[in-house]
Amino acid sequence: MKTTALFLALIVSGSVFAKNISFTYFGNEGGNQSYYACSYAEDQTQSYLEMVGATNIDVRCSGGISGGWSMQPVSVRASYDIAEVTGTSVESVEIKGDYSNPACGLNVRIIKEILKTMTNVEVLKKDDSCAFATSNYYFKLNIAH
Repeated sequence: MKTTALFLALIVSGSVFAKNISFTYFGNEGGNQSYYACSYAEDQTQSYLEMVGATNIDVRCSGGISGGWSMQPVSVRASYDIAEVTGTSVESVEIKGDYSNPACGLNVRIIKEILKTMTNVEVLKKDDSCAFATSNYYFKLNIAH
């Protein structure tokens, strides 16, 4: 009986699609090697996924900066759900980074990987060139709900 109720709830609320991303970021900007903590990569990925309306988010990272001063590229894997767009509501979102919010290359890579899986997001404007880790980046997105 619970299974039937759950199934009916899903039909009424629309379809949900499971999505995944997986990538390794090697951090070479402007000829300099950059390394990041997995906690930072996980937090940024989670934040961007929430921004575009993902739910049931699970982000995992390996590598990165860890105890004992070990430094490796970060490998990020995320799974999440995206609801089917049923309405005509559109939300504009800006994502930007500057000198006070560095990690240009990593953030741009996370955003681009997520955007590859999103059919409900339109990129209106972007500046995603990262000559250095401290370079500015900018995305203006329309997100349909």
